[in-house]
Amino acid sequence: MLDELLGSVAIAAILIGAGLVAGVADRRNFDFKWLLVAAALFLVNDVALTRGLWLIPAVPGLDETWNWSGKFLALAVTLAIAALPIFGWRRIGLTWKQEQLRGALLVFAALVAVYSTMAWFMGEGGGNREAILYQLTMPGLEEEIFFRGLFLVALNRAFAGHVRIGGAAIGWALPLNALVFGLVHGLGVQQGVWSFDAMSFALPFLGAIPAVWLREKTGSLVLPIILHNFVNTAFVLLPL
Repeated sequence: MLDELLGSVAIAAILIGAGLVAGVADRRNFDFKWLLVAAALFLVNDVALTRGLWLIPAVPGLDETWNWSGKFLALAVTLAIAALPIFGWRRIGLTWKQEQLRGALLVFAALVAVYSTMAWFMGEGGGNREAILYQLTMPGLEEEIFFRGLFLVALNRAFAGHVRIGGAAIGWALPLNALVFGLVHGLGVQQGVWSFDAMSFALPFLGAIPAVWLREKTGSLVLPIILHNFVNTAFVLLPL
């Protein structure tokens, strides 16, 4: 329990520190309060993901291999917070409506080709039914709705300045979103001993960049969710 708490607090602190540096670089468009909101949202999500730092019992027979109940709880908490008037489901990207879809689909197709190639050479393969079902659903749904949805909205409010890149409004929220997403996967604490896996950090960090772009380009989480679940599933299926 303490390890998870330390890891979460450390990542939130890194977010605030990096955010302050970005804020100094663009003071006119910086709102520190929303940076704190983003950090708080991250902590709430991480606590829910770990079922209240493992204080909430697992559902019998459900969590023997994968953290199904933690993902469901985190998703439910994210949706509940996103339903508040200050956010709104549509504002965080929960909509079927797609803006600038043609250009986004071209990038999406290119990403599918790149990730398929990576999975062929780097994938574990041989995933069982539960692994395939889990990767087909939970990572994309829970992580994208939080990281590229609710969390991204808070970061965009903290950093209002942006430039247009390929038709998408991109600001400091993108690198900060990618940084936190990478740290979630690469930074660890076990029995008080800290560890950092560069590859586990780099792949999610780099993957978050086009995911944010797709979200901002289309105004929707549909393509990021599909892409995320495709990538995760490919890595447990390939090579065949």
